[in-house]
Amino acid sequence: MQEFVKEYLSILKVEKNLSDNSINSYRNDLTKLLFFFENLKISDLNEVNIKHITEFFAAQRTEGLSSSSVSRYSSSVRGFFLYLKRQDYIKNNPTSNISSTKLSRNLPSVLSFNEVEKILEQPNRKENLGLRDKAILELLYSSGLRVSELLNLKISDLFLSEEVIRVIGKGSKQRIVPIG
Repeated sequence: MQEFVKEYLSILKVEKNLSDNSINSYRNDLTKLLFFFENLKISDLNEVNIKHITEFFAAQRTEGLSSSSVSRYSSSVRGFFLYLKRQDYIKNNPTSNISSTKLSRNLPSVLSFNEVEKILEQPNRKENLGLRDKAILELLYSSGLRVSELLNLKISDLFLSEEVIRVIGKGSKQRIVPIG
């Protein structure tokens, strides 16, 4: 069964051009699924039925996973079985009657002006590391960068004369962000 997961992940990487983080999430989700099947003594994916799938999702909920994590599991598992069916590796898709769960999108909580001021005052600007940390915090605050985007910045992404930086975001999408 593991060979099907490897094949599916390769397809996602090459054809869907998913990021390494997305591929790792799919790998983790599907590895957990196969481990669940192993505990049920299921050795052939043709033996899997909708009851097994719903039990797997219920087990994820009882582990205290957030609804967004369970939704991601659902997407991973449904995509995997759809792929298996399209390749004729299985006779029936046990997820075909499982609909995707729509998540309500709540607005993120925001910091007050005073909270931002307190954070920005923390680095010791008399030290080099403090100056660096202050610059990082200012950049995160003023630009809305993700931490992963900040970590991937290179000197070549900085255009001081134009007062912008080039950011590689999720899905390897580039954008230009003003600084200063």
